[in-house]
Amino acid sequence: AASLALGGTLVAAATSLPGETLYPVKTATDEVQLVLTLQEAPRARLKARLAEARLEEMVALTRRDIEEEEGMLPQAASLESQDEAEPPSAAAAPESLDQRAPSLRPATKKANELPQPRAVKEITPAKQKQNERLIRRLEESEQQLAHHLATLESLAASLQGKEKSLQAKRLKSQLEQRLGPKLAELEEAVAKTPLPAREQAQKILEASKAHYQKALRTLEE
Repeated sequence: AASLALGGTLVAAATSLPGETLYPVKTATDEVQLVLTLQEAPRARLKARLAEARLEEMVALTRRDIEEEEGMLPQAASLESQDEAEPPSAAAAPESLDQRAPSLRPATKKANELPQPRAVKEITPAKQKQNERLIRRLEESEQQLAHHLATLESLAASLQGKEKSLQAKRLKSQLEQRLGPKLAELEEAVAKTPLPAREQAQKILEASKAHYQKALRTLEE
């Protein structure tokens, strides 16, 4: 029974994201895999796969935040429409004024045509907390991505002779095919991230792209 429970926990942890309860189980399992992988070439390939997993988590976190924001839009629009609705008595007042003072009609009309300044929407504490949680999770994923790519660089540098050339070429191809598109997906998701989290998410994206380019340069040497 204990083994079945452990197996179920590991399966559930496999799909967890940073900040969730089972995520530490997921990263601990990754580390165990690395410890048990002794040969340098398979270890390097495992590092590349783990780096891809961290990037997938970043994309998933960003998209989930966008979906949560879009889910809140109908409710926010309903509240705004209620705030902007005018009471019936207010609509009758200008008509009564125009009847008593016709000379004021042109001035009143021009004043009504002037664009009204839009109220600045305040960020609610709940929304602020959501933004902070997203950024914290993205930062965690970015740090782990950097860690895996840095280890991949050191592993590639430790390969010797013909094996180094072949393995480095294979790893470079794997990174370009898997991480390249994932970075493009993340960039698209970050562009849709609600403000003010977008600016910080963009910085995390740029850091991730820098780690990726550095890993590619190392594998080309």
